[in-house]
Amino acid sequence: MPNEQTRKTRAILRYRMNLVHDRSQNIHRLKSFLDKTGEDSLGDFATYKRLNELTYTHLSDEYQKIVSGYIARIGELIGKISDIERFIKKQVSGDRDIMNLISMPGLDYFSAALIKTEIIDINRFGSFERLCAYSGLAPRVSQSANKLTHGPLNSNRRKYLQWILLEVVWHFIRKQPDKLKKYEAISKRKNANTAKVAIARDMLKIIYHILKEKRPFYKKEQIRSVAAPALCRV
Repeated sequence: MPNEQTRKTRAILRYRMNLVHDRSQNIHRLKSFLDKTGEDSLGDFATYKRLNELTYTHLSDEYQKIVSGYIARIGELIGKISDIERFIKKQVSGDRDIMNLISMPGLDYFSAALIKTEIIDINRFGSFERLCAYSGLAPRVSQSANKLTHGPLNSNRRKYLQWILLEVVWHFIRKQPDKLKKYEAISKRKNANTAKVAIARDMLKIIYHILKEKRPFYKKEQIRSVAAPALCRV
């Protein structure tokens, strides 16, 4: 059972996710409307710069009202998201586990806080395999006679933990040349989704050791002996 502080942090993280969802919905609606009117809908509408570049004064009064309304709403949400992200950073910056997690490539204050609050207490998991199953990154396994079959990911999972790991994994891959090579090799042998999940499991294993050993992320070149907390196990 999560303590009161964990519940409060979860609530503010959920609020941030809802704001991002609302922004995405409004961006999609604005782009769809621009497409219907033959206007330019390309670019990243999640930035003030792109919104300010939109020209629509040549449109009818009705259409101008619609476009300006979407722009105002998206701009308001961008501001709220920035504000809540600053608040999250301030609230969690005193948490040692979260500070250790953000030393890992691909994680920021939001993603690290979400991972920590979904795991709650790493000591609940006696092994990485249990954490992997909890996160929904372990495939279903079925056995018939002497045949062992691996199926899709287990649906009995902590959905937000699975979601954030799969969301940030590409940022992790891009900053880890060895993981990029592994991703490309698995993609060629199987497919991109399988490769993505495989690297997400590698990422989760590093998270497991960071939380268990109460230490920051270590790059391989920083490891000088087998006695050091070992990424080589990943």
